[in-house]
Amino acid sequence: MDTTYDIFQRLNDAGPPLWIETVASLEQAKRRLAGLSSKKPGTYMVFDSRLGTFIETLGSLSNLLSAPRRPRS
Repeated sequence: MDTTYDIFQRLNDAGPPLWIETVASLEQAKRRLAGLSSKKPGTYMVFDSRLGTFIETLGSLSNLLSAPRRPRS
């Protein structure tokens, strides 16, 4: 069975994620996540059909965690 990767967007914490598209490789999925998040900020996830689980997440939470912090005054 060929592995495909489904890209989803998390619209809110309570509801199910919104399916965006399916791509053939993990590299395509990562490039697509970067493109989507640059046009419309949000939380995007990659689902591995072979493993049956989400394997990659890009979005608001990771952006907040990696953002430089301002020193407290």
